[in-house]
Amino acid sequence: MSPKSAGLAKQMGFANVRVYAEGEPVWVSSGHHTVASPEFVHTNLKSNTAVVIDLRAADAVKTGHIAGAVSIPYAKLADWEDKFPAYRGAAIVFYSDKEAEVASAVKSVRSWGYKNVTGLDGGLDKWKSAGFGINTGDALSEIKYTRKFGPGEITIPEFVEAMQAGKAVILDVRSKDEVAKGAFKGSINIPADEIANRYAELPKDKIIIVHCSTGVRAEMAYEILKANGYNVKFLKADVDIEPDGKYNISG
Repeated sequence: MSPKSAGLAKQMGFANVRVYAEGEPVWVSSGHHTVASPEFVHTNLKSNTAVVIDLRAADAVKTGHIAGAVSIPYAKLADWEDKFPAYRGAAIVFYSDKEAEVASAVKSVRSWGYKNVTGLDGGLDKWKSAGFGINTGDALSEIKYTRKFGPGEITIPEFVEAMQAGKAVILDVRSKDEVAKGAFKGSINIPADEIANRYAELPKDKIIIVHCSTGVRAEMAYEILKANGYNVKFLKADVDIEPDGKYNISG
């Protein structure tokens, strides 16, 4: 969707516009990590939808840490693998006073299968400068995470049941190239960047369930359809479909 966004930017008068065509997936697979803003972390801590981990030594943590953060010294991170959330799509955010430790921790935890792993942009200093407070003393010593489903989101078993029983229209918002490599039988394909102009092609008297390859585009399509009066839900999960129709859904 970056090319379309770049086109909109040019329409708004910006002249020096570029597109990083490979996007975040290649950036991440190349070993680089992404960062989360203090505002994102604060919001998700309040809603208990993110795990925030302080990688500093225990004595540094006691002098000041983010309320709700779990203390896992960087040197002991490998011992915690089986204590992380069962849901591999959980938002996990690391921070430390050493950027190299954050980068290494992000890479390690991604290798465990977690896909939504970042570092806190600017660490504790930027957190404080953004106006958020800190706690002193001991931080949390245990990860407690329960996945919360957002409005319109369905579980993997619910999606599979609806698809196999023909209880809903399955809308695939992946690109045409992705669909050519494998798609669910009977699904309708309207790429996410076309849905705003093509939603009238969909029936309003049936439930529509939207999916993509990760859930990001599906959620965007869901918002558009919901705003236009459709009875719609979406799947937020990793979807891999083979040319012969065999599939794997995880998340």
